[in-house]
Amino acid sequence: MRKMFSFVAIILFPFSLYAQVHAVDSTMLKSLELRAKNFANSGNYDSAAVLAKQIIGMGARDSSIYYMTALVLTLDGKKDEGKLYYDTALAKGYDPNTSAAIMLGLSQPFAKTRLNLDSAFAAIDAHALRASRHLPKGYKNAKLYRIYDDDQGERKLLMQEGMQASESSGLILKMAQHDAIRKKELYAMLPELKKTRATGDLEEAGLILQHGNDTADYWNAHELAMRAVHLGDTNALWLAAATLDRYLVKQGKPQRYGTQSTIDPKTGKIVLAPVDPTVTDAERAKWHVPSLRDALKLPTAAYGK
Repeated sequence: MRKMFSFVAIILFPFSLYAQVHAVDSTMLKSLELRAKNFANSGNYDSAAVLAKQIIGMGARDSSIYYMTALVLTLDGKKDEGKLYYDTALAKGYDPNTSAAIMLGLSQPFAKTRLNLDSAFAAIDAHALRASRHLPKGYKNAKLYRIYDDDQGERKLLMQEGMQASESSGLILKMAQHDAIRKKELYAMLPELKKTRATGDLEEAGLILQHGNDTADYWNAHELAMRAVHLGDTNALWLAAATLDRYLVKQGKPQRYGTQSTIDPKTGKIVLAPVDPTVTDAERAKWHVPSLRDALKLPTAAYGK
């Protein structure tokens, strides 16, 4: 299962941000694009892919950025995902006969790589890219797969070391805007998702809705996670516990498992939201949740600095 990034601190990202709409920041786009190219040219394809997805999420939707995303994903060994982005690049008018190395400003070694990739991708039927056999086991919904990756990519970018405070603040606002868009797209799929037996899709949808901002989002996320659990997916146990906790905390009630943290306004330190004292560590272990003593280790490591 891919690593999931989920912000657990309630106050770190105020709910009011979801209502804010911001125009695309062209300066930031150019900065991120330059950084993505530098990562690609240095062989750091994973970081390049994260940034390329971020650029797409911020509103840059031309075919070249989708091609670049496909390129670095494939070079990073994520060929199935790369094919999805390549298909989108073609749909948006990308011409395999153009020199992508020149178009994207990438270094010369990419010219040969481009030709090899274009040759391989061209042999794949465009419709087959959306078929379930091209997705990892447990996943069927290609659109949801991409939405989830965008959700996780933005969060991974924010957690990277070296992020400037001003840029990070801007990205948080953008992420809040994109979360609202992702949530809208996901709710359109919800009736189908509540019937699916694809546990990977259920987990992805649950995690995206956990990044919502009201009790309906959290309860729907909990139901999706619980369906995955009932279908035998033990990877969804933590998510089921976390979504229930978030649902309870949003109502001002004690959480059960201790997955939700916040910032103490007096000390500025990360603390747990109130926890139901009747729930034992043995019960937490059943849901793959750390003991109460260790509950703050992860959020402190992620946000303490």
